Amino acid sequence: MLTCSQCAVSQPESAYSPDQRKTSGRQSRCKRCGAAAKKAARTQGLVKTNKAANARRQAKYRNNNVEICRERNRAWAAENPEAMRAKARKWSQANRAKTRAWASRREKAYEQRIALKFSVAIGAVYERAEILSLVTPHVFHVDHVVPLRGKDVQGLHVPWNLQCLTATENLKKSNRMAA
Repeated sequence: MLTCSQCAVSQPESAYSPDQRKTSGRQSRCKRCGAAAKKAARTQGLVKTNKAANARRQAKYRNNNVEICRERNRAWAAENPEAMRAKARKWSQANRAKTRAWASRREKAYEQRIALKFSVAIGAVYERAEILSLVTPHVFHVDHVVPLRGKDVQGLHVPWNLQCLTATENLKKSNRMAA
């Protein structure tokens, strides 16, 4: 048991911070009194915090403990979904151009994935139209059931949105949905 030099309360050694310069191996004031003294010094402007040094120290810690920091951030995000949504909204509003560019890239990537994923099946539909044109007296076109750029709706360039029509029927249908 040690007695605090500031509050004069006897407490176990665990209530005191280590200090190897002292014969007891502990500081003379308890942790609570030490924290109060530091807080008072900061509020009075006696201790100047070095923001740059703190930022470097924190960055060094994050670099050395990437997984620990990542896990802590994931846990916090899971516990605070509303705060995460608000943070994302705030960032999105502050970075409109980046948000739009990201959305545009995502849409283009999606379209490319669809095109690559279904290119064989789409090619088969076009081959079928070509074969029908060769074996029948009519010329066949490949038509989109739901137009790609219709007035009211927009379809996708995917196999289930393609059909083989005679050229006459396709030109009559134009850029509209079939009735």
